[in-house]
Amino acid sequence: MVTRYSGSFIKVYSVAVFDEFNLPLGKLKDNGLFEKGQHLEGKITRIGYAAPAGRSILEVYRNYENALQRGGFTTLYSCANRDGCGSGSAKLATTENDDWGWSAGHRAISAELVRTEGDVYVSMHIGQWSDLASGSFIMLFVVEVKPMEGGLVTVDAGRSAATSHVVATPPSMGSTSTPPRRSSSPSPTPLSKRLRISSSRRPRSNSWS
Repeated sequence: MVTRYSGSFIKVYSVAVFDEFNLPLGKLKDNGLFEKGQHLEGKITRIGYAAPAGRSILEVYRNYENALQRGGFTTLYSCANRDGCGSGSAKLATTENDDWGWSAGHRAISAELVRTEGDVYVSMHIGQWSDLASGSFIMLFVVEVKPMEGGLVTVDAGRSAATSHVVATPPSMGSTSTPPRRSSSPSPTPLSKRLRISSSRRPRSNSWS
């Protein structure tokens, strides 16, 4: 839906069929929350781009801003640098936190497209590396609002747990198990009998006068 900036390449990419998203509509506070935000649910596409060196974050930002306007989007919020955007670690989606602590400069925009088949929201944030020769980094979120797919889990309250879970009985515990076999070795000789045998075998001592 939103193409990449010319010359940039993908570094991060993920898609969640259904998840929640916090759309920035205000400055990021020190606690990682925005002064104002809009909670969204639907399909979320997250893409991180490495922008080419020699292109300022203002130029990249303006290209995205103009493209969104031409595509029928309405800008809901925009900001520039620490004074306008805030600074810190921002929690936008459940995937992971996004870095809004770009000391060399950063910009952000949130926009909305109203459609009969479901509204679409775009959140774009770009930060400048401290090494200006390294270019900048773009984080783009596209949120397609739609209901969650249901019916993927069922519950049958009338079904017995015994029929749902079959537990195997170990052979030694079952009623049809084979009884232990008797040992084939002979029974031990009683102690009293062994003593008599030992004394009868003892050699007699000779008597010397």
